[in-house]
Amino acid sequence: MDEITIIDRINRAFAWIGIVIAFGFFLFLMPQTFLSAHSISHISPAYYYLYGRVSTIDVYIILIISIILIFASLSTIFFKVKYIIEL
Repeated sequence: MDEITIIDRINRAFAWIGIVIAFGFFLFLMPQTFLSAHSISHISPAYYYLYGRVSTIDVYIILIISIILIFASLSTIFFKVKYIIEL
């Protein structure tokens, strides 16, 4: 097995581990969110998650950065890039 295959497998492993951790946190936090839905339904999501200290443009910046990070982590799974190493 060459180093390109090893690097590819490590990248895929970290991507899958990140996806599993994110899904685990989602499942862990959903029951609490449903139980407290009555108390948070009248509060703006930006205020609830970010404690009202950021403006609308900051929320958009955080959203764009999150989307970029998601695509970057998924690209290690779905796109294969062949590296050429010459010594």
